[in-house]
Amino acid sequence: ALTVAIHHKKMGYNIVYLHNSTVVQFKKWLKFILMNTSSDLTIFYTGHGSQKRDTSGDEADGYDEVMVFDEGFVVDDELANYLVKYAHGQRIVLLTDCCHSGSIWDIQSILSRKENVSPNIISISASADNETSKQTKFGTKDQGIFTYYFWQVFEQNNAITTTQMKAKIDPMIRRFGQKLEYASTSDGIVNDPIFPHSK
Repeated sequence: ALTVAIHHKKMGYNIVYLHNSTVVQFKKWLKFILMNTSSDLTIFYTGHGSQKRDTSGDEADGYDEVMVFDEGFVVDDELANYLVKYAHGQRIVLLTDCCHSGSIWDIQSILSRKENVSPNIISISASADNETSKQTKFGTKDQGIFTYYFWQVFEQNNAITTTQMKAKIDPMIRRFGQKLEYASTSDGIVNDPIFPHSK
């Protein structure tokens, strides 16, 4: 998370940092940030991700993806509902480094239900729904493998698009049993720079 914050600070972003938050705190701040950000927004989640049996029938594999907190979890259906209800046109990058994160924001289900949602949202995840996301030590620091290579690639080309990032990063993380997954609320955004206003 510090790696992501440092890079965003360099790009001129303001940072809100939640460490070991509760589910209630996370949802409170997620709503606040979505409602009150008027321009580029990145929401980065790193931590535990898991799956639970789908009860709404919108998952092809029969499982919902969840963000896991110390005292509970947030299901992908609820994350998707926050995007539909509170995103209001600002450009949003949902960057997620956790296990089973391919559809953790459930953009795929939003689109299949043809819900009215902002066209400027892209989710970029560290692994497919059936994969785990690894971490290891780089030098003296523990890092998520996806996060480490993502910013390494970004530093070489800060105008990189999502499709270009996938082509670059997948060979690096494939040996760990991971691949970058993305989903967007409009087609064109995947070929725009991930961070179009980076300095």
